Amino acid sequence: MLQSSRVISNALCGEKMASNVSKGEKFVLWFDELGREEVPLVGGKSASLGEMTSKTKVPVPYGFATTATAYRYFIEKAGLKDKIAKVIEELKDPEDTPTLQRVGAEI
Repeated sequence: MLQSSRVISNALCGEKMASNVSKGEKFVLWFDELGREEVPLVGGKSASLGEMTSKTKVPVPYGFATTATAYRYFIEKAGLKDKIAKVIEELKDPEDTPTLQRVGAEI
């Protein structure tokens, strides 16, 4: 299963899964490739699952994390970057809960 999952992911993500690409450039990282130091790349939950997978005997289901690089790529290619920035410009006061809720819902 492990090998076939990686083959499928390589086909879907192409060069962003290649072994010669740095972790910071990849779209997907497997839990067994992750540790606490990858929080900026995949977030806290995924990094913690990776830490448990690679450094402890805690049973963790086999899995992967999509990276912040993949998220930024998607936002850019989907044409959402400028739209989100424009909506965020409406935020003037971080204590203005109704505006925060409206802007969050719009994004």
